[in-house]
Amino acid sequence: GVGIDLEKMKREHKGAGLKNIERRVSLLNGKLNLETAPNQGTCYTIVVPLANL
Repeated sequence: GVGIDLEKMKREHKGAGLKNIERRVSLLNGKLNLETAPNQGTCYTIVVPLANL
């Protein structure tokens, strides 16, 4: 993929889906990591403790 322009997403108030995922992961005491780079794509990592599943 082409990656995500996080600054543009913030300026244009887009990314509601990502905010929803962040909220759900937080409710499970988990962590969401986002790595993105122009023309290199985006990688999401979600870590949730097994005890919370």
